[in-house]
Amino acid sequence: MPPSPVPEGSEEDSSPRGSASDNGNTNGSDVASVTRPLVETHDKSSEVNSSNFILILMRAMLVSKLTEEKNTAIQQSDRLRQELELLRGQVNNSSRGGASFKFVVFVGLLGIILGYIMKTM
Repeated sequence: MPPSPVPEGSEEDSSPRGSASDNGNTNGSDVASVTRPLVETHDKSSEVNSSNFILILMRAMLVSKLTEEKNTAIQQSDRLRQELELLRGQVNNSSRGGASFKFVVFVGLLGIILGYIMKTM
């Protein structure tokens, strides 16, 4: 059987309370042995609380950063949409100038006809 982590002995010897012979006065080592676990528990709980606070703070910073990035992406998307609409408008305006293409075709055909007439003469 493995040894017990709890020291074996009479409970009367390790009692944190003063005995009748102490007249209610407690020994300094007894007070320290009682208060040490309380202080350690308080230290651990304050470490847990500070760790939780740090995690909450980091989450808040992450949410803030992601919100900022989302807003930036939305603004960039809006700018690109406006630029695309502007470019589409320019393309539509140049396609309305289709008369210039007709003019090129007409001059080409006229040149071919004149070239044929001049060659046959």
